[in-house]
Amino acid sequence: MKSQKSVAKILYIVIFLFATAYTSITFGETLYFGVSPFDTTYGLIARYDFSFWKFNTKFKLDIPIDQKRGIIYINPDFSNMIDYFQFDDYPYKVTYTTFNGDIPFTTFINPASKTWHSTWVNTGYYGDYLIHQDDMLSILGNSEAVSISFKTKWADIFLERVGDGFNFGVGKNIYAFYGTRTGIGGTFSTDNFLVYATGYTDSSASNTTNNAINIDFGFSVKIDNLTMNIVKDQKSGATIWNASWKVGDMYVTGRCKGKEIRLDFEFPIW
Repeated sequence: MKSQKSVAKILYIVIFLFATAYTSITFGETLYFGVSPFDTTYGLIARYDFSFWKFNTKFKLDIPIDQKRGIIYINPDFSNMIDYFQFDDYPYKVTYTTFNGDIPFTTFINPASKTWHSTWVNTGYYGDYLIHQDDMLSILGNSEAVSISFKTKWADIFLERVGDGFNFGVGKNIYAFYGTRTGIGGTFSTDNFLVYATGYTDSSASNTTNNAINIDFGFSVKIDNLTMNIVKDQKSGATIWNASWKVGDMYVTGRCKGKEIRLDFEFPIW
């Protein structure tokens, strides 16, 4: 009995390896060699686009190459392996992307940040927040912040609780809000483009900073062979950007987080 289980386990492993190799050989351009011209770092990058029925998925796996006592070894980074995921089949929706244009305007969520968004009919999750939305009403929030939006023909009206304070706002694409946070903001999105920006003062901040103007922004674009994202992280305050441009069979990728800047050229090797 144990021998049969061992044989079955080996058979599953062989099938998996065969399927992986067959996919790599059949579709091509799966494994890339990346090198930075500035700091001479290099590594392998596995890319694969998978589309089936209502699923669209893009995988990207960084495989750094290093040496230890003269021996080359690899250490794959699985922290952000799924680069893009989308599944749409009413009444279900699950995405992992930056293009979430149906998210209502708030002062505490940057819609250009890549996050999970899953709903069944009109209710589900957006990142760490619960969300319910229909043609007239949207509710989005968690224990730290809540936003209730009412949609009308001429303008959207929203009421927020952020921490211990409240904000009231009105607008359509361009919004003005007043309360603990007072300022203006705007958001605009299409299937391939999203921009978000706010500027406000925060009376809940310390006396030395409550008159300072806080700026939050986000920008995402995906056209043909170019993908670019620029987002200000609200928790760290750092501006994070990344870009990927496919030129022929080669990818030119760049990313910046704070003072860390990287530029890579990726060439297909398999």
